Amino acid sequence: MKNKKHNIIGIILTVIITIGFIWSIYRLSSLSNDRGPLSGEEIRANELEAYENLKLIAAAQEEYKRRDWDGDGKKLYAMFYVHMWRSVSLAGEPIGVNLIGKELAFAMEVSKTFKGYYYIDLRKRLIDTRAIEEFDYTKEWGLAALPGVRGRTGLLTFIIDQSNVIYATTKMHSQPEYPYDPGGSGWARIDSRADLEKFQARVSYPD
Repeated sequence: MKNKKHNIIGIILTVIITIGFIWSIYRLSSLSNDRGPLSGEEIRANELEAYENLKLIAAAQEEYKRRDWDGDGKKLYAMFYVHMWRSVSLAGEPIGVNLIGKELAFAMEVSKTFKGYYYIDLRKRLIDTRAIEEFDYTKEWGLAALPGVRGRTGLLTFIIDQSNVIYATTKMHSQPEYPYDPGGSGWARIDSRADLEKFQARVSYPD
């Protein structure tokens, strides 16, 4: 009974801390959104930052999978990328993972952007033009990076999966699945910052 009470208290404290952090990030995001339109240079800088964040998350995923963080006997990729900052044990207690920073970890919604972008976990993959298959987190994962305000904080959308290959497009990716054959369906493969800068050079940005 005593352990159960401690677990409940731990869960409550975790929820309170999480809500407080989310609110602080929301307020920072609201303040940043009150400023005027970004210049083309600032938008391009946001896109470069998003690209680097995806590389960071990909490296963190490989490190995360090397360990059974929650004690369930399985070594998996993180189903929720926020777990690469804080995970939760089977007893409901927070686990400090710290493979990514707090601000990036909580940039999960349009109202909580980090440097102009937010990141969404992709749960499924299109395996052909029609069929959809859920990710097997023993061997795969997927993530998309989207501009908080399209045309204002970023013009490009990015995706990445366990291959660590990043693709970019000027179109908004609104589906919750990793696309089938992105390279053959209009996505540009981005292997370096130089590749991204070349791609940006073909895009029209505000002055």
